[in-house]
Amino acid sequence: MKQIAPVATTVHSGGFQAAEKKLSGLVQRCPACHKPWTKHRIALLGTRLAGVNQFKATEEFFRAVKGHNWQFLEELHEHNHQRNSLEAYALGCPEGGLHILVVRSPFELHVGNEMLICEPVAESERSRIEALIAKSYSRTS
Repeated sequence: MKQIAPVATTVHSGGFQAAEKKLSGLVQRCPACHKPWTKHRIALLGTRLAGVNQFKATEEFFRAVKGHNWQFLEELHEHNHQRNSLEAYALGCPEGGLHILVVRSPFELHVGNEMLICEPVAESERSRIEALIAKSYSRTS
């Protein structure tokens, strides 16, 4: 079953509030409104294991993000707490901005998360991303 979750629900076993903390630690203020993350919406679009043996899978993940293949990303929810992963998020700003964020999330405690992509959503993609965010919130209601 696909999982797209907002801030208030759980993602994997760490909780989505951990994802909000992770993202706000990498980008302290919203890239659209430049304000703190209060009242912003976050949806996990997809996750993929990353590593030396996952080169093709990693390439597919980035190709899907850069190619705006949201349906493919929705189908990706691989996670293992003992492996590095790539995570794609949609960030919805209360002032109307939308961004796609991609984070490398290492399993090693001494290595920090790394923001790989932070880009605004094109006007032509807005309705699809808004629908994904709304879908994630409707699942928790």
